Amino acid sequence: MEFFIQTFIALLIIIDPFCLIPIFLSLTHDCTNKEKKTIAFRAVAIAFVIILIFLLFGQKLIDLLGISEGAFRITGGVLLLWIAAQMVFSDMVTAAKANQPDDPQDKTHIAVFPLAIPMIAGPGSLVSIVLMMKEASDLGGRANEIGVIAAVVLILVVTYWMLIVSHKILRWLGGLMGVNVIVRVLGMLLAGLSVQFVIDGIRLCF
Repeated sequence: MEFFIQTFIALLIIIDPFCLIPIFLSLTHDCTNKEKKTIAFRAVAIAFVIILIFLLFGQKLIDLLGISEGAFRITGGVLLLWIAAQMVFSDMVTAAKANQPDDPQDKTHIAVFPLAIPMIAGPGSLVSIVLMMKEASDLGGRANEIGVIAAVVLILVVTYWMLIVSHKILRWLGGLMGVNVIVRVLGMLLAGLSVQFVIDGIRLCF
């Protein structure tokens, strides 16, 4: 249970569904409620399939390429640090608006990009998933591996729910200012997690 909780909290920080709220609302501002639900469901479903593939075959791919665990942890840490810097310093909502389709008929395509990829199933989350699954395997027992999968499913369910009620959450948080505060705090936590990945990677290399 402890490993499950740790994995869930780490994924909550890395995927950061709070950051998705203003982006989702911005990209779907002229969509009906039914269209919003469809887009949210497709985004989460596509992200789940991508994450599941990395859960099942990510480590095998790494072994096939001859990448050491230490090098992979350092790479993951650097990627997460870059994402954390974006969360703390960048205006991700403005960046998402720049990728908004001009044609209203293309609205459902935002479920794939930028929502599923790279917002939910991005480089940081995919690398982290592989590392978490590796750690679960090293600790022994199927329970920890099942715990990682369960944490992924739960965080995606939470993400879907937050997208569906995103307008209410935005209001509860006091608008964009509240969301920005949470995103930046999570960004700082993610920065610490990324540095720890790098430290663990260096230890494994030497």
